[in-house]
Amino acid sequence: MVEQFADHHLNIPRLSILGTDNSDLFHPQAASKGSQAQLPKELSKHPGFARVFKPGKLTFGLIAPFKGYPDTPIPDVYDLGESARLAEKAGFASLWIRDVPFYDLRFGDVGQGLAPFVTLGYLAAKTKKIALGTAGIIAPLREPIHIAKVAATTLVQAMDEASVKRLIWTSSLGIYNEIPGEFGRWNQQVMGDYYRRYRLAADVIEGSDLDYTIIRPAWLTNLDEVDYETTLRDEPFKGTEVSRKSVAPLAVSVIKDPAKFVRESVGVDKPGTAADRPRPAVMRANGGYEPATRKEIKLRFP
Repeated sequence: MVEQFADHHLNIPRLSILGTDNSDLFHPQAASKGSQAQLPKELSKHPGFARVFKPGKLTFGLIAPFKGYPDTPIPDVYDLGESARLAEKAGFASLWIRDVPFYDLRFGDVGQGLAPFVTLGYLAAKTKKIALGTAGIIAPLREPIHIAKVAATTLVQAMDEASVKRLIWTSSLGIYNEIPGEFGRWNQQVMGDYYRRYRLAADVIEGSDLDYTIIRPAWLTNLDEVDYETTLRDEPFKGTEVSRKSVAPLAVSVIKDPAKFVRESVGVDKPGTAADRPRPAVMRANGGYEPATRKEIKLRFP
C-alpha cells in the first residue's frame, strides 16, 4: 500500500520563498540524483523555519484551537498557553494561529477566537523553542500598514513578557525622510506607501524600552563584497546601494558587542555610490523601476 502510494505524484504547487523557486523542498524527485533537497541558505539558519521544514523529514504542528472545547467556541487564553507548553514538551514543531474575524455557527469554531498577533505574543512568552506562525491573515480586511504595526507591537510585548531586551530589526532607507536630493525624491516616488509600514513599525520599537538597533540598508545587491559605511538616524543617508554580504557583518558586530548602536537607527550603504538613482541592474534585481513604467512592469512594491 505504501509502495503504491509512493508511486503516485502528488499535486503539490510550486513553492516560492524570498522570490526563489524552492519546489525541490517538497518535490525530492525533482532534485538531482544522489542529492537531497536543501533549505535555501537565507532560511537554513532561521530557527523557526528550520524546525518546521526539515528536508527528508516529516514534522508535526498544531493549528488553533489546539484541542476541543465542547462548551464554548472561544478557548481561554490561559488554557491556550498551557496547551502550547505541553505541545512543545511533546515535541511538536510548530503552532499556528488563525485569523477568523467572525463566528459562523455552521463552521463550529473560530480558531483561538482572539486577535492573532496578540495571541502569538502571549504564546511566545509561554514557550521557548517551538515555531509560532500565522496560518492566515485576512489582508483584505486589514490595512497592510496596520498589520506591520501590530506585528512590531506584538514582538515588543512578547520580549517584555520574556524579559528579553536586545533587538536587531531590519527596516528600510528613507523612513525618516533622511535621503537628500534627487535620490531621496525618486526613492520616495518609487516606494510610495511602502515607507509607511516600515516607519510605523520603527515608531513602535523606538517608543519601547528595548535595547534596539534598527538597520536601514540601501538598495540591496548580491555582490560578493564587504564594503559599507553607516549613518545615524538624524544624519543624511549617503549611498544608493549596499551588498547583502555587507549588511550581515554589521548585524554580527552588533550581536558580538551588545553595547554597539544601542537604541540607534543605523543607515548602511556602500561608500562612493551616491547618485540620483541606483544602478539599473540594482533596480531590476529589486523589482523597482522608474515610476513612469509602472503600468508596463509589475512591481513587487504595492
